[in-house]
Amino acid sequence: MNWLGALNSPVVLLSATMPASIASELVRAYLSGAGRTGLHGVSFAPGYPGWLFVDAATATAHHMSEPARGQQRAAQSRTVRIRMRPITYRRFGQDGRNIEAGERLAVIAEVLQPVVRDGGCAAVVCATVADAQDTYAYLRRMWTGPPHDLVLVHSRVGERRRQDTLGELRRELGPAGPRPARRVFVTTSLLDMSLDIDVDLMVSDLASLARLLQRLGRLARFARRWTGKDRRPAWWGRDNSPTLTVLHPVNSRGETTLPPGWGTVEPSVTLHETARLLPDLEKEPLVVPDDVQALVEQVHGR
Repeated sequence: MNWLGALNSPVVLLSATMPASIASELVRAYLSGAGRTGLHGVSFAPGYPGWLFVDAATATAHHMSEPARGQQRAAQSRTVRIRMRPITYRRFGQDGRNIEAGERLAVIAEVLQPVVRDGGCAAVVCATVADAQDTYAYLRRMWTGPPHDLVLVHSRVGERRRQDTLGELRRELGPAGPRPARRVFVTTSLLDMSLDIDVDLMVSDLASLARLLQRLGRLARFARRWTGKDRRPAWWGRDNSPTLTVLHPVNSRGETTLPPGWGTVEPSVTLHETARLLPDLEKEPLVVPDDVQALVEQVHGR
């Protein structure tokens, strides 16, 4: 950002889950490169939802007006629930062993039962590629519907096949549809990368709060547009709010215990802090986007 400021290059920075401290640091770095000084401690946080424009020539900040922010909040507003499920982490493996109740894969299969039984669209978001492959292998064994209804996509899938699969998901689950009667896709953090899709149900391995909030953006994303029996499954709405189930790996004492590889995807401290905070979020539904910024600050702020 400092170099871009020095080069007088315009920059557009987009994020729905950026802490105010990080946003301010990035803007100050840019302005410093553009020759603007004396900005230490000045906040350049746009807040979410909202925007901020900073003129490099004068370091003047222009914010989205409060009435406009209110209109944005009203247009995007929806209610979602987060539910934590403690799990024992064990892999399915190549031998195809029996999965016991309470294990990660058994809980995933349990959460997906409404979709398997009565239709709908769901996403299973895994911490690592190995977990996604293992999860898909297990679900494939117990899958009773058409093979095409269960999809695996992650970063190690070949480029052409991955883009074809993501393109199909965007077409089927995007704002225009056509929405399939049943679709379950198993993926990784690819889901966080601006996929403009809508799912009825979501289950995710424990991730940082910022990532979970990004994923929530795909849960009932078009709730106001996609209504009626032809768009939502029969079980839709029984629990009052769309639900993200977060799988919480614990040991025999109920303490957060990160499986191998999970702490290399994100800093372990953010995973532990998210696990500590989530029980409080189970008590009341989240209002998106109103609650997003405050939650981001709790885990990712200073």
